[in-house]
Amino acid sequence: MAVPVMNVAANSRMAQAKTKPKEKNAFNSQDSLDSTSLVTRSVAYRTSQRIYSQGDPTTAVLYIQRGSVKLSVVNPAGKEAIAAILGAGDFFGEGCILGEPVRQRTATAMIPTTLLVIEKKEMIRGLHTDRKVSDRFISICFHGTSAPKKI
Repeated sequence: MAVPVMNVAANSRMAQAKTKPKEKNAFNSQDSLDSTSLVTRSVAYRTSQRIYSQGDPTTAVLYIQRGSVKLSVVNPAGKEAIAAILGAGDFFGEGCILGEPVRQRTATAMIPTTLLVIEKKEMIRGLHTDRKVSDRFISICFHGTSAPKKI
């Protein structure tokens, strides 16, 4: 499996600590998240490249900046089912903040895709301290503002 290309981005808090360059805008495709405080890293994936596999440890929430992601699940008999197709503006992998120890699905880029990776502790901090982060996360994950297209 190929290793994804990673570009590290950080918010103003890290920039002030002079550990990483200040990121221009973590969620620039979404007006409601223009000034979030989340520390993220941007990762690019090629078409058909696996993002994570069913059974991998849950370590981060992901946000699609550009592209499309297929979430699939394989049963014990080896049959694969597509659970959702996600696009720009969607979060996925939120099971990590719900206490799931491993990924329940496999995530694969359907086209060239750019994701923001938000580590578990950082996402939890953002949900507790940044109203824009929590409002956007809840609107997408639980109210269907930019809901996954179920198949």
